[in-house]
Amino acid sequence: MNKLLPKLDELEAIIEEEGTFSHCEFTKPFRELDFQAKLQVVCDIVRQSMIFKDCPNPDEDVESLVGDCHTAALASIEYLKYLNIGKNHRYVLCGRRSFDPKDMPSERFAVIVEDDNNKEYFFDATPLIGYGYGKVADLQKEKLFENYTTITSDNISTISNLRKILYKAKVGEINFEKAKMYLNNIDTMNSPIYTGLLAKCYKAMANMGQKTDKEMLAKASRLNPYINIDDENAQKSMIDIIKRGERDALLIKQIDIWHNELLGLNTEKTDIIKASIQHRQIELAQQIQGELIKLEPSAELKVKIDGDVVVASRVTPRWCLDNNCNVIMIKPSAYAINAQETIKSRMFDKVDKVKCEYDTNLGQEKLLTDIKPLNFSHSVGLAIERQMTGPANVYLVQGDAKKIGAEKKVLRQELAGNYYGKEYTWLDGQSMLWEKWSTNLVHSTDNPAEASLHFLIAYPEQQIMTRFMYPNPKLAEYQQDKVTNNFNEMEKIL
Repeated sequence: MNKLLPKLDELEAIIEEEGTFSHCEFTKPFRELDFQAKLQVVCDIVRQSMIFKDCPNPDEDVESLVGDCHTAALASIEYLKYLNIGKNHRYVLCGRRSFDPKDMPSERFAVIVEDDNNKEYFFDATPLIGYGYGKVADLQKEKLFENYTTITSDNISTISNLRKILYKAKVGEINFEKAKMYLNNIDTMNSPIYTGLLAKCYKAMANMGQKTDKEMLAKASRLNPYINIDDENAQKSMIDIIKRGERDALLIKQIDIWHNELLGLNTEKTDIIKASIQHRQIELAQQIQGELIKLEPSAELKVKIDGDVVVASRVTPRWCLDNNCNVIMIKPSAYAINAQETIKSRMFDKVDKVKCEYDTNLGQEKLLTDIKPLNFSHSVGLAIERQMTGPANVYLVQGDAKKIGAEKKVLRQELAGNYYGKEYTWLDGQSMLWEKWSTNLVHSTDNPAEASLHFLIAYPEQQIMTRFMYPNPKLAEYQQDKVTNNFNEMEKIL
C-alpha cells in the first residue's frame, strides 16, 4: 500500500470552525461518523493522493497511485480492507447512466461496499471531475448507474491483460500481431464487461504507427460508435454521425436539467448559504463541466506549467506534493493601496520558481454556472464577498510553504498594519472597515491540499480538490519532510 495513505490513528478531525476545510465530513472523532461519512473521508484521501494517468502500467499503478478508474477502485478496496471499513468490497463495471444512449458501452469502473446491515454504497475515488467522481452514495437512495457488474476472478485476468495491451500500445512497446490476435479472441466473446476496454485497445493500436490503422479504428468504432476518433482523415459513417448527434442531444438535455437546478440553488439569498447547498452547487457545476468537455473538448481548462500544457484539474494535491508546489494570491486589498507590485516582488524572492499564473476577480459570477468562485474557496467566503471583489493574481510556485508564509505575515503587518480597524475608501468608491482576516493583502497556501484547491480558486467547476473534502494529513507531512531533506542536502554541499 502506498505510504501516502494514512492509518486510522493518523487521522485527525477538522475542529476549526472557520478553516478552509471546515465543511468536510470529518469534523468529529472518526468513530462517531456514520458509515457513509467514513467512506467519504477514505474516498477523499485516495482521490487527492492520486495522479491521474490514462492507460497506466497496471503492474505498478495501485502501488504508485498513478492511474485511472481501475487504479482508484483497486487501491480503494485495498485501503478499505486495511482500515477494516465495510465488507464485501467489489470491483465493479458501472452500467449506463440514465442519459446515455442505450448502446453505449461502459468503461467506467468503481467500488461497491456494504455496511454491517448489508446496505450497499457506491464509491469512486477517481481523480477526475464530473458525474459520480469523488462520490460515495447510498444505492438505496441514489442509483447513479443502471446496473453494476461485479468483476470476478474469472474475468479480472482478462481485464488486466487488456489494460496491459492498452498501456503497451500507448508507449509503443507491443507485439502488434500477437496483441491483435488476443483482442480478436476477446472480441468474439461479445462480453459487455470487455467491450469498452476492447474499443480503447483497438483505438490505441490504430494510432501506434505513423499512419492510422483503419482496420483497428473500424473495430473500435464498431464496438463503441461514440469513441473519440483522433484521426481527422478517418471516414465516419452516417450511422456514427447520427449516433453522435443523438448522444449529444441527450447530454444537452441533461446539462439543461442540472443547470436549472443550479440556478434554483443560486437564488438562495441568505447571509450564509448552508454548506450542503454549496456542496450540491459545486457538484452540479462539475457535472455540467464534465459533460461539456465531451461535447466540446476545448471546454477543458488547460494551462502551461514549465512550458508543458497540463489539464488544470489534474493538478491534484499529490501533484503539488511531487512538484513541491504552493500557491500565492495577491488580493484586491493589495490593489486598494497600490501595493501589488511590492508584494509580488517580495513574495517571488522567497520562491524557487513561478510555474504558472493568471489574473481573476473572485467576486464575478461564472458565465457557465452563475456561481461566484469566492464562495467555494473558504468556509467564510460569502462573508467577505465585497473585500474579495476586485483584481487578484494567482501564482503556482515552487518553494517552501513555511518560508513563503513567513514573508506573507511580514508584508501584511508592514504594508497594511496601519489600515486595520479603520475606515478607508474601497475599490468600489465606498467606505469600508479594514480587518486583519479579510483585507490582508496576500494569501499563501500551507499544504498540498490547499495548494490544489487554491490554484483553481477561480474555477470551482474544475477543482479536483474542493473545500468539502478532507485533506490528507500525510501529504502535508511528506511535503515538510521533502523540504527538510532538501535543506539538509544543501548544508552538506555548503
